[in-house]
Amino acid sequence: MIREMLRSSYAALVTEQALVGASLLRFVVGLNILFIYLINYTQRQYLWGPEGIWPFQEFLEYLRTGRSFSLYQFSDSSLFFELVFHLGILATILFTIGYRTRLASIANWLFLWSLHERNPWILDGGDNIIRIALLFLLFANLGAYFSCDSARYWQRIKEHPDSLPRRFSAILHNFAVLAVITQVCIMYFITGLHKAMGEMWQEGVAAYYVLRVQDYYWPGVSDLIIQNYWLTVFITYMTVVFELAFPFLLFNTITRRLALLSGLAFHSGIAIFMALPVFQLFVISLYAVFISDREYRALAEWFQQWKITMAQRFHRFVERIRGYSTILRIQRVLVLYDGHCQLCTRSVETLKRLDLFSLIEFASFRNPDVVSLHNLDAQRLERRMHTKTLRTNDIQEGIDAVIQIAIRLIPLWPMVPVLVVARWLGLGQRIYDFIARYRMILLSPTTCVNGQCLGPADAARKGSLPETTTRNS
Repeated sequence: MIREMLRSSYAALVTEQALVGASLLRFVVGLNILFIYLINYTQRQYLWGPEGIWPFQEFLEYLRTGRSFSLYQFSDSSLFFELVFHLGILATILFTIGYRTRLASIANWLFLWSLHERNPWILDGGDNIIRIALLFLLFANLGAYFSCDSARYWQRIKEHPDSLPRRFSAILHNFAVLAVITQVCIMYFITGLHKAMGEMWQEGVAAYYVLRVQDYYWPGVSDLIIQNYWLTVFITYMTVVFELAFPFLLFNTITRRLALLSGLAFHSGIAIFMALPVFQLFVISLYAVFISDREYRALAEWFQQWKITMAQRFHRFVERIRGYSTILRIQRVLVLYDGHCQLCTRSVETLKRLDLFSLIEFASFRNPDVVSLHNLDAQRLERRMHTKTLRTNDIQEGIDAVIQIAIRLIPLWPMVPVLVVARWLGLGQRIYDFIARYRMILLSPTTCVNGQCLGPADAARKGSLPETTTRNS
């Protein structure tokens, strides 16, 4: 029995765990760090620059006193600062997409550390926990999924499934993931202990005072909480209970999932009511490694089955609606478009796929029979697309025709208010006319054979037109 336990423990140790979670953690953390760079991009010189809010000489003294380092310490030149700052953005992008993940992880951590040390007082504290986690994750495999390196990783696994370097790498990966989990548990337990020793937390009023702080106060919303005595006391005590209990809830599958769901609700509430989204997203992203690959695969299978079920229900709904043929028939419209315009023909093909209830017929006005049949002006048809309601023979053109199409296509319903407002402001028709005026005409209006207009390749093959492209003026 002991031999079997040792064998299974060794097999688990040399097999990389939480690969999906580590890759997902990399992606979310990378986006969050990139958000920090971009949200402060226009103020970067003021916040971190050599002539910014913190003088460069005081920054150097801070590094000497704390025995720390930063890439920004090597020059007080603005050009050097810009170079390092933008290299940090590049490293974050490479880390997020998982390109040369090992090297990108090192570079990303180095630039994030340097940015924090350049001015450690302006970020919200989320970078503290994530810098510790990223230091551990330098030894983890973060590129197995959702990355540019994933194909290379699995190919290497296929070629060397049981090599000594791979076993060593797996051991490092597992200890790195374990270190991240341990760090999160320490963070919760220590903060929970400090809260439990606080008088306000013991009396159940800490949440009240936190939400009354001006930086965190949300007028009209925070009042809904702080004016409810029982809710305030409940939030205060449950915060302490959650943080103290979190490490001990991880040893059982059910309680672990309960702890993660509770933590997700807890940090989401802080992000909303205390305006600390970056900090909370950093902590929530660490939850990714608490979920096993087997659970991720089960979740993916459930999601695929859910998509199939929803697609079947939607298909049945569409078929049921199509059963009301009389109601649908009176809503049908004829769209007269330019069959010589490549943009127009491609758009028509897309609209046909979106036409779930067959409410739209399409016809090219380049066909002479179409113009004579509907008694329309060919020159006006060339300037603007037309729609004709088959029941009332109502004619619309330009942006009004686009609105008529969008109303009949469910996937385009979100665009209807935008189109209506643009038409009402007078911009919709101008934008439509501009696009229509400069669309590409691929054929001359006379290139129709036996009542059908041909594409440029077909026309050239039949000798009707050389394969050239002209612009409609």
